[in-house]
Amino acid sequence: RARLHVRPSCSSPPVAAKIRDLLDEIARKQLGLISRQQALDTGLTLDAIKHRLSTGELHSVRRRVFRLRGAPDETTYQRLLAVCLSLGPGTVASHGSAAWLWALDGYREVPAKLEVTTPYGTGVRIRGVIVHQRRTPTPEGFCYRGRVPVTLLVRTMLDLTRTTIRRIYINFAWAVLYNIIMLPISGGAFFWLLKKQLPPVIAGAAMMLSSLSVVCSSLLL
Repeated sequence: RARLHVRPSCSSPPVAAKIRDLLDEIARKQLGLISRQQALDTGLTLDAIKHRLSTGELHSVRRRVFRLRGAPDETTYQRLLAVCLSLGPGTVASHGSAAWLWALDGYREVPAKLEVTTPYGTGVRIRGVIVHQRRTPTPEGFCYRGRVPVTLLVRTMLDLTRTTIRRIYINFAWAVLYNIIMLPISGGAFFWLLKKQLPPVIAGAAMMLSSLSVVCSSLLL
């Protein structure tokens, strides 16, 4: 008689144990995190992933990113890595977040917003995350800090320099435009047309707002 060979399913004990070992191995290298694609590559199905989410074996932390049960509590390193995994291959921590990972002066405190760089065309926005895009599919040199992919130190400093210079240009353009408009109004140049003149207190406050807006804009760096 011909024997009927049944392929073991993911629910059979040997296969389930193997998948669990693979998940644990990946999570150990990624601060307790695993992406949906990585879970699928181990042999899990989408239904199996949903089942593990319902039982608490997996916990969703980002879009298509899960934390295994028993993994360490959430840290800034884990949050950064979760964003990189969520946006897919080639995503690395950059700019302010990279400066924090490298412990540069002025960036010792945990950043209020995470910053990453991803290949151009990703088109994904994540709340609380600043996503920069590059035209190359792979980062121009990166390494790992605390198991988080991050731009190299030189690249990080170049990114920060570009950000600072861009902010300086924005502040300069805003100050010039504001003063071109407000100086004549505050000085009463249009009194002959409007038949009204700003009180000195309001005119002084309007000019003070120019400097105040530039300072506030600089604080965004």
